Amino acid sequence: MNEKHNSGCECCSDKKTPLAKFSRNVRVSVKYSDGMVKKEVKYKLVEDDLKSNQCILVD
Repeated sequence: MNEKHNSGCECCSDKKTPLAKFSRNVRVSVKYSDGMVKKEVKYKLVEDDLKSNQCILVD
């Protein structure tokens, strides 16, 4: 019995984070919890830190 899931179910929904809107080669600036700021680094270099809440995006 193949049951079709709706798009709102947990197993079928897109689990994209707000951070997924950035391409991996876009340059971003981030601030770490210890106060260190990295400016104009590629998103892919700080992606894991952003996902683990070690830093935040800044303008």
